[in-house]
Amino acid sequence: MPDSSLSKWFAATGDSMGMVTFATVIYMLQTDTWKLDYHPRTSVRLMIYLDALGFLVSYAGTCANDLMPLCSQRNGYALVADLFWSVKDAVKYGYVSYRALTICGYRGIQKRRIAYAAGAGSLVLYWIFMAQVYSFNAADQCAPHYQSNVPLVTLYLYWTVVDVVAAAMVMWKLRKMIKETQILKAVEETNMYRILSFREELRLILVSLGMCMVTVQTIVSTTNPNVNSYRIGTIVFVYCQLFLVIGSRKVAVGSLSESDGKADSKGDSRNSANGIGNRMMTLDRVQPKTNERKH
Repeated sequence: MPDSSLSKWFAATGDSMGMVTFATVIYMLQTDTWKLDYHPRTSVRLMIYLDALGFLVSYAGTCANDLMPLCSQRNGYALVADLFWSVKDAVKYGYVSYRALTICGYRGIQKRRIAYAAGAGSLVLYWIFMAQVYSFNAADQCAPHYQSNVPLVTLYLYWTVVDVVAAAMVMWKLRKMIKETQILKAVEETNMYRILSFREELRLILVSLGMCMVTVQTIVSTTNPNVNSYRIGTIVFVYCQLFLVIGSRKVAVGSLSESDGKADSKGDSRNSANGIGNRMMTLDRVQPKTNERKH
């Protein structure tokens, strides 16, 4: 069955999503949010850089297709792009987990271990998927080793679960803090938590709907290959990343060092409205430039 015009539109739009990622890099440079350190709080920026590198390799390989007549050669650059994207997604879901755990008041070593485990789970599932679909045997036209979409569906389901659970944790904590600040009659703090809660609810709705559509579409196209499939995955992934970058706002590189772990170990700051508010401001609000270290 020939592709419909709508299917072609989704394919073309998905292929052009690299332009959104490149524009996000420009946005980060313009807003002075491009610096990296070895702390998970800036990994959202590393996510964008890796995504941009993946698209750059993919676009360069596509432009050089005429110079690579063998399918093994074309699969080579596609594999390199997927390697960048696999690490990018590991970084992304590690950051999503770390952010949720920080807001919910987990201690430094605990949240880092869980965040690294979430990222490692994404990386392993992605590599299993890559091992299934990539072949470099030109004799059989580089046909995939295994004809199954189970690894891909499993990967999408894993991402959906991490996103939904992380957003639900943040919403639960924010609503709890709203109730506590209402009891204390702290109007300013209550309004701040309400704004953050609304933003997280909106992100949860968009991410949940988008990932559910991607997963359902993948399952349908697997069970019934004759049905027109729409490549919405890339569109959903790139815009979800953009929401994360915009939501992270500005974090001063090197201004926290390991102090967040020390602050988390204090019972008062973990359980008080001011304690959780300070940690949320660290992740989600603009930090003064005077806190940045000069390199």
